[in-house]
Amino acid sequence: MKNFLTKYKDWLWWFAWLLLLGLGIDFYNWGKPGDFFLGLPLWLWQLFGLVLLIALVYGMLTRIAWEEE
Repeated sequence: MKNFLTKYKDWLWWFAWLLLLGLGIDFYNWGKPGDFFLGLPLWLWQLFGLVLLIALVYGMLTRIAWEEE
């Protein structure tokens, strides 16, 4: 698995970037009134989750990139 990740790391970066970009666009809620959860709008909870996901994905991919050096 490690060999696969290092061989295709450029493609993994592009895939991760495009996936996270797509998740960051809230296209399915356009024009709808916002719902609330624990006093905060749902879009804010989605943003918190997306930031955490971005941190995890970039952390994983940078560990893969730095292992080669």
